[in-house]
Amino acid sequence: MSLRNEIKHHARRVAKDVKAGKPSARADNASEFMRERPEAVLGVLDLVRQEADRTPPDNAAIQAHIYMFGAGLDEIRYPFEGEQDWAVALVEAVLDRLLLLAEENTVPPHLLMRLVNAFVEAKLAPGDDLIELLGDVALDTAADQPVPTEAEIGEMFESIVEDAGGDEFELHATLAESGNALPPEFRMEMLNQFTTSGNPVLRDTATLYLLDDDREVRRTASRLIGEHAASALVSPVALRRMITIRNWLPNDERRNLDAAIKLSRQKQIECAPWPPAMVEEIIVSNMDGGGAQSVFAIAKDGRKRRIACLLVKQGVGIADAWRLRGQTKAEVREFLEHIHAETDSHAVERDFLEVLVPHYMEVGRKSGNPPAAGLLEFMETVGQENWRPREVSPDNLLSLLEQGADPTYLQPAAVAETIDESGAWLDAFDFMESWFEEGAEVDAALSKYPGSGTPAQIDAIVESVLEPHRAIWAERFLWTALWLKQDRDLLSPWREFFVVGRELHRRRPIADIAVMRSIAEVTAMVGTMRE
Repeated sequence: MSLRNEIKHHARRVAKDVKAGKPSARADNASEFMRERPEAVLGVLDLVRQEADRTPPDNAAIQAHIYMFGAGLDEIRYPFEGEQDWAVALVEAVLDRLLLLAEENTVPPHLLMRLVNAFVEAKLAPGDDLIELLGDVALDTAADQPVPTEAEIGEMFESIVEDAGGDEFELHATLAESGNALPPEFRMEMLNQFTTSGNPVLRDTATLYLLDDDREVRRTASRLIGEHAASALVSPVALRRMITIRNWLPNDERRNLDAAIKLSRQKQIECAPWPPAMVEEIIVSNMDGGGAQSVFAIAKDGRKRRIACLLVKQGVGIADAWRLRGQTKAEVREFLEHIHAETDSHAVERDFLEVLVPHYMEVGRKSGNPPAAGLLEFMETVGQENWRPREVSPDNLLSLLEQGADPTYLQPAAVAETIDESGAWLDAFDFMESWFEEGAEVDAALSKYPGSGTPAQIDAIVESVLEPHRAIWAERFLWTALWLKQDRDLLSPWREFFVVGRELHRRRPIADIAVMRSIAEVTAMVGTMRE
């Protein structure tokens, strides 16, 4: 079966889920197909254009293709961040194709925005050219429509609020599906409408834009909220969120927000208390080869359940945050079964999150990546009041791990035995199957030596790739050890991972650590296969 026909096959099956209003194994199979064949995103774009040309268009088929497009972009993301040639070239080709669709006006503007927004959701940059062109398309589309009256604008906003169930986070997420694919100026104008609205949900939603990806949007939100505070219309909940967010922002972005907080207090606005914790269970997955780790908090949500989710990532911070509301016990059980099938994951205590989340908040702050607005909702779900960016250094991690560690594990003979036996870990632990390096540095190291998996290639990976990334790998082993330590299984290998992380931090030669040699071998094998 050709690639095009395979895409069509999976899209038809996903379209059945769309019509049924519920995902099934068909959607999982389509996602798996896109993970295995990420280059299929180009074919998906061609088929989206074909479906859009139909009269009338098949909306279920279009949604199915967009779902597959997003799944493919998710697979491309980490190789693209690692500057792998194939991923960089594929992203450029997709952007060129989208630009062509926009310039030729071959798909409706709303559909084009959904495609571009898939880039935003996959944490890929659509590029200034495409964003600017989309802004022009949006303006041209608006110019063809009658200018709405203030009453019509108010009705439109009321409808949006109603569709979101009066929930600020749901409203913010819905607007992000199209708004984040447009130039920042569009969000700034929308913020102006929100902060002057008579609807308290819209005004409270404006607060979430203090965490927008764009610096100028954050500054605009801070300024407008300050002006709005003068009218004493800041809600107690919004004030609590403003105070919380204030500590997450760079110092040079706090001035206007500090003024808004001060003015709100002068207007006798009382800060709302944090909602009580209704958490039943917290699940955390393993750290993958890209340094990403997922957190899932299951909490009561009236008579049903809510699942609040975070994605943290080395070098990035709080990479994403989202939630599922109104889940039945059966749906929660099905969700967790899926998580356990796809990852190694187990329950943790809140104490673990109080170390993990503030650390990645600080990682994001240092990298200029504010946390997703959903972090606020996650904190409100778990009833956490005082998370502030706070980095956990390797020495801090070592101190945490030393608590409860049997001293005999740290004796020279025991350490040497652990280091020697660690060479078998990649076969023993499923969660380590993605623990290898990718990117331009790997390609450069392998290009110097012909063959596949030769000792010279492996030595080159150790010296040119793993050694410069020693701190990353030390951190990965130490965080994994702390995660494993949360498992109540008495056979948990957290002490062994602690030992390797400690030895990496103490600069034991990487070539002498068996598991690092194994990682070099897998890196060489994968890199050679992709040449």
